Amino acid sequence: MSEELSSEGIRSKIITLRARAVMLDADLAFLYGTETKKLNQQVKRNIERFPDMFAFQLTRDEFAGLKSQSVTASSKHGGRRTPPWAFTEHGVAMAATVLTSPRAVQVLHLIIEVFVDTRQQMLSGAAAKETGKYRKRLASIHQKLEKFSEAILDVEINKRDHTTVRQEAEALTTSVLDAVKAHLADKQVRNEEVIAEIHRKMAEADKLRAEARKVHAEADALDIKNLRDRFELMTSIVATLAESDPQPLLTAMDELGLPAPVGRIEILPPRKGTE
Repeated sequence: MSEELSSEGIRSKIITLRARAVMLDADLAFLYGTETKKLNQQVKRNIERFPDMFAFQLTRDEFAGLKSQSVTASSKHGGRRTPPWAFTEHGVAMAATVLTSPRAVQVLHLIIEVFVDTRQQMLSGAAAKETGKYRKRLASIHQKLEKFSEAILDVEINKRDHTTVRQEAEALTTSVLDAVKAHLADKQVRNEEVIAEIHRKMAEADKLRAEARKVHAEADALDIKNLRDRFELMTSIVATLAESDPQPLLTAMDELGLPAPVGRIEILPPRKGTE
């Protein structure tokens, strides 16, 4: 691939006209391997395929401006008297369809890629330019607002005391801050009081739980003592019955109207050591 058919070579042939990236007819004809006259003839024969957004012929003023910028100084442009045609990205693609040059089809994709890249660079540059304008406008507005604010703050609001808006605003700000600090300090004291009350209640609850545990322990001890006394009483009764005649017990039960035991009454033998 020759240097002129490289991306950089094609990019050097793209110029900006009417805020659009375009390529002049002579440069496009060279890349497509045909003559400028033949390219323009095919465009005129198929003019319905080339609306203004595809191709347009430069005005004499535009052509003069290009000459003054040495854009048409090469041999491909030199000596021509009629303004050239300029082809946009879409026009470049359409021109390849009306030409019979095989080379046009071969280099079309490369030219389109360069056009797309050039358009993106133009958009980025335009966006950056617009952003710079907005930043300057915002900076100017900010400076004006700052001067206006300073002028307002320096206006005398109290003729008697000769105080300005700035001084009154500072006094008001100080007063509000003092009130906020006092409120926060009072709130802190109240919070500490609430926390102390909570701790006191928790201590009372612990004391009540301890007393409840003590009462339960005493009740359990009392139940055990009662059971022990009952057991000793039963043991004593059994021992008494074993050592005495059961007849008096049966007589007493009969007098009290209690039913007498049915069946044989056996008295447990006396324990050793009681005989």
